[in-house]
Amino acid sequence: MPDAISQDEYFRLLKKTDVLGHLLRVNDNLLEAEGLLEVAEVDNSKLDAMNKHILVELEVSHPRAAYNTLTRCVETSIQVTEVQYAESVESALKHVQVEKVCDQLLERMQLTDKQNAALHDEIATLKLKLEAHKQQQRQDRAAMQAQQSSVASLLQNVKNDIKKRYGSIVVAANATTFQNNLHLELRRTPPTHLIDNSTKNLKHQKPFLNSSPSTMHLPLVFALAVAATATATADVTNVHLDKISELAKTTTLKPTTNPRPPPSNDFYIHHDGYSLLFNCERRTADRWNYTLATDKRDATRPPSFYSDPSIPAQCQQYSTKAYAAVRGGYDRGHLVASSMMTDSPEQRHQSHYMTNIAPQVSSFNQGIWVTTEDIEACYRNLNRIYTWGGILYTDEANDYFYESHGIRTPDYWWKVVLTKDSSGQDKIISWFFPNQENLGAVDKYLVSVNDIEARLTDGLGPIPVPTALKSFKATTSWAKPAGCSRA
Repeated sequence: MPDAISQDEYFRLLKKTDVLGHLLRVNDNLLEAEGLLEVAEVDNSKLDAMNKHILVELEVSHPRAAYNTLTRCVETSIQVTEVQYAESVESALKHVQVEKVCDQLLERMQLTDKQNAALHDEIATLKLKLEAHKQQQRQDRAAMQAQQSSVASLLQNVKNDIKKRYGSIVVAANATTFQNNLHLELRRTPPTHLIDNSTKNLKHQKPFLNSSPSTMHLPLVFALAVAATATATADVTNVHLDKISELAKTTTLKPTTNPRPPPSNDFYIHHDGYSLLFNCERRTADRWNYTLATDKRDATRPPSFYSDPSIPAQCQQYSTKAYAAVRGGYDRGHLVASSMMTDSPEQRHQSHYMTNIAPQVSSFNQGIWVTTEDIEACYRNLNRIYTWGGILYTDEANDYFYESHGIRTPDYWWKVVLTKDSSGQDKIISWFFPNQENLGAVDKYLVSVNDIEARLTDGLGPIPVPTALKSFKATTSWAKPAGCSRA
């Protein structure tokens, strides 16, 4: 969208004069003069004085003030046009009214030829900006429709390919399970890593739906879905696993021309004390961040867990119930610790939204993950700390909660904590943990920020810490400060 007039400029001009009110007063004087002429019973000297007064009123109207009014008209027209984009009939009528008001103002303003020409040039520029804005909206809508059409066509090709080649393979398989597995295979990021021999950097393939038809291997996608269905089905007698195995061996994935992680569809959720980058399709957050100052400890832990009222129903986990009820050994793991959100009862309540929860192995959640939280709790009372965290998915072996909660199980959890030491120098520490049992000492999982970024596939960009600190790797986790009872 082309640049519009800045908000500061708008308010500066708006404060300078209220030309609209002035013009209305002039218009009232004109109407009064017209009435006096019609009656024709007014003294000529009074009428001349009235006309002179009106001319003086018009002459003192500064052309810049007139431009201000027109600018406001055009800006209002832009706002109404944006509402029209949402197909509002009422707003469309308002747009017509605004245009009439602007036309009337143009007719009433008596400017010199030179001033009028300059004003028209500026008005024309504003109108061009408005038209460019409309054109951009049309292009955006067309691009979105084309993308939707492309995805729909691609999925239809998958269905046609399945029906044509393998219609008899899943006769005995559960249809719903197969559809779920197929959907998952089409959208997941393949765990296969490609090595760029020139740079020796790890690079990742795009998800199948982000690949072009020439690089999307429908037989392999289908084979993976059938294999997953066969594994999950108790009695499958007509699933030809030998054919699937042979197909998987002979079909390869071609590298894409852009091996970077795909762009993310995550959106921000801002709560009291913390923010999440949330993935609606996965129903979980990919990253989170928060800032901690001195602990107020003004709130107690809520008794339960709750759906997040700030997101649509289709983005919610299916249930708020404990993961352990489905698979023992897993906790409802807080991304942002409830014990950190203690400034108010409402802040702590929001930390128990399911958008802030993901499946976490119990011994990990209650063990060395708590150790990192204790470090944050101690050091927040010395200097303000800044924390970034995230979860990472690499395989589906432990996805036990897809049916019960509609989510996958994270395979890794990471955290970066930044603060300042007593001399005012930056102090940073980072960990990268597998979501597993028997992890051992917390120091085994110390890494640099560069190490974490090399493994990320969420498409959300770099972790926003100073570049000079990204290569630093702590040798030990921070020791407990004097007087801290948490660590």
